[in-house]
Amino acid sequence: MAERTKPEGTLVLLPRIELIKPKDAHALPPNPEAWISEPKLDGIRTAAYVQRDFIRILTTGSLDVKLNVPTVLAGLVHMARYHTAILDGELVYEYGDSTSDRLTIESLISMRPELAQRARAQSHVSYAVFDLMFLDGEDLTKTALIERKRRLEKLITPYMRKRFNISPVIYEESDHEKFMRVARDEFGLEGVVLKLKDSIYSQRTRKPWTKIKFRSKKKEKNYTKSAKR
Repeated sequence: MAERTKPEGTLVLLPRIELIKPKDAHALPPNPEAWISEPKLDGIRTAAYVQRDFIRILTTGSLDVKLNVPTVLAGLVHMARYHTAILDGELVYEYGDSTSDRLTIESLISMRPELAQRARAQSHVSYAVFDLMFLDGEDLTKTALIERKRRLEKLITPYMRKRFNISPVIYEESDHEKFMRVARDEFGLEGVVLKLKDSIYSQRTRKPWTKIKFRSKKKEKNYTKSAKR
């Protein structure tokens, strides 16, 4: 068998990408067909830099937490055998009927790695990925969001989803009102995030992402596991 070659692309030399911060909104936009909607999860926002011998999972505060989430790290190491990539997503704690237990995931990433790795909660940590900014030497930040989504779906294989709890976040392209009702009434999520289908990945665009928070929040059901495809 031929030796597997190292993936192309150099993340080490790539400038760190500024994560997009959603802006607050109170209603759907007037042209809903131009947008997608996603569930707003209550996890820890991170950017994953994936390259063989170079894996980082950075919080918005630039803390590298990869050693605190060993299952997710193993999944990214597996990905790095075939690809280089930069991902945008959230570390989420899932258990039974509850999802996005922020206190638990915050506790895990604030522990010393050797303690976090032995914590019972590790088996319930997932990485919900909603964007792909770099893949195999190609800068995707100027590529339309909907195309980045499609490439992300192909990148995260069924094996990775099942074995390492890494999954792309689901999204709705048309019936946003129904999506919001399901997110609120059936899963008790705190809101949704709306993104223009043709938007590039940049915090400096006029309307990159907007979030709509629900007035009341029920007990959250396990949305991310229900959403895995």
